[in-house]
Amino acid sequence: MTRRDAKVIGWSVFTIATGAMYAAATLFGIPLLRYYPLEHVWRWGSQPGAPSQGWYAHQAVALVAGALCGAAAYALCSRVLGGDRPRSPAFWRACGLAVTAALLASMAYMLYHEFHKWGVLV
Repeated sequence: MTRRDAKVIGWSVFTIATGAMYAAATLFGIPLLRYYPLEHVWRWGSQPGAPSQGWYAHQAVALVAGALCGAAAYALCSRVLGGDRPRSPAFWRACGLAVTAALLASMAYMLYHEFHKWGVLV
């Protein structure tokens, strides 16, 4: 696998892991750091009845998890699966389909969660 191939796979894994971690943090109710603008403070978890912003922590956790997974995939592909043998077009199509499917699944769950949370879906 060439360095270019390893980079493509590393970025693909980063993309999948970022979307998956963002959705998983919501699905499993992981308590994250939230900002409470009325009080101008940051706190862990949510407090009922107080408006807060959790998007920043969601993004940070998802991006860090994605970066760790992407770096691990790049290291694995470039060192362990090294070599200059190019991959077939079918392999790259499968990678593209896997990334697209994972992103669509993550986005669908995020939309469902937000719409359900705010009462758009009953």
